[in-house]
Amino acid sequence: MIMGDYMDIKEVEYKVHNSFNHQKWVIETQLPNWKDTVQYWNNATDLTNVDETASNNAVQVYFKDDEGTELATHLRNYTNALLEDIGAPVRAGELKIAWTLEYFSGGWQAIHNHAEQFRAISCVLCIEGQEDSGVFYAMLPETDGTQNIVTIEQTPGTLIISEGDVWHGAYPCTVGKKVYVFDFKQEILHYDTKN
Repeated sequence: MIMGDYMDIKEVEYKVHNSFNHQKWVIETQLPNWKDTVQYWNNATDLTNVDETASNNAVQVYFKDDEGTELATHLRNYTNALLEDIGAPVRAGELKIAWTLEYFSGGWQAIHNHAEQFRAISCVLCIEGQEDSGVFYAMLPETDGTQNIVTIEQTPGTLIISEGDVWHGAYPCTVGKKVYVFDFKQEILHYDTKN
């Protein structure tokens, strides 16, 4: 069982990267009690569609509908507490799809996204890896056509939350790395009419 009290979410450190009038965003933080999630690694058993991924020198295994539900609930609750604290007008809704991703030495991920705009919130949790062994990168476009490239070091406990259509990938790992990826339906609470 995963323990998590999000009443003290204000004590959690996080960094928000955003662009395009806040329509493209990535949040980097640490998941408290992340070690409790390791127990779910072998729960993913679905090897279908593994040839249709952006992963290279890596193994991607999907969770079936009845697998990893407790972990999905934990990540959704934490993500929503953080989004509420930030004042974001969106929340993570029902689980769309989830998988484990194990990079081997030299493993990397081609640039890709997970959904059309406003359709998903993606959560990537690192549970094994080390500093200076490949990084997560994301492209955040500005309204003037320029691109901001964000890089985030993925060490155990690092949680990256992003709008589902943010283009991203992973630079090659020098040693192995394990991450969970959970995509939730994006629920829009209200539209920001200020910008």
